Amino acid sequence: MAFGAFKPLNTEQKTVLEVLTNDKIRVVVLTGASGSGKTILSLAAYLASYKNFGNGAMISRLMVDVGRALGTLPGFAEEKLDPYLICFDHNLSTLTSMPIRKARDYYKIKPVPIQLLRGASMVDCFVIIDEAQMLSEHELLTIGTRISKGSKLVLLGDLAQVDGGRNNKALITLVKHPKFIASPIAKHLHLSKTVRGKVTELFMEVFPGEENE
Repeated sequence: MAFGAFKPLNTEQKTVLEVLTNDKIRVVVLTGASGSGKTILSLAAYLASYKNFGNGAMISRLMVDVGRALGTLPGFAEEKLDPYLICFDHNLSTLTSMPIRKARDYYKIKPVPIQLLRGASMVDCFVIIDEAQMLSEHELLTIGTRISKGSKLVLLGDLAQVDGGRNNKALITLVKHPKFIASPIAKHLHLSKTVRGKVTELFMEVFPGEENE
């Protein structure tokens, strides 16, 4: 399968793309440190298979700030979420060479705040949830039980990184549960290599424990 402008940088990334585009696997948990490629891999996999998802893709994450809170942001729900999806937008622009809004429309990518998922039923949709390590069991259960026929759920997270005073273990509970491990439709993959660059590597070596705070 072709992944457009994206070329896997190592064996780990190649394996992740194979799993993300495997129709038989409906739940993928992708963990790894900052700069390991979680976001761009999930988007590249969706772009390579978007014609298989009639309702496109839905992307979301908790609106948790790093450090001091920003306070209430202006706009409607989706507009409030937009600033937290800058990582998706940068990668989407890189992969498609399109303006962000045009790429979102063309590939039917819709940002949806996690807080608005209750009661939804996601059919024939590629669902990407970023920063999943900060989800509570209640939040993770709410997301997982929204996934309906023809949909795939991709949970991205860095198990060493928790912001906003959250210290939830729901994602760890999920990937270590015997039912998840034994399920033929679920897979947990971990990216051990940082590929963003030497600056990222340097700061992670100097401050190895800070991402937990």
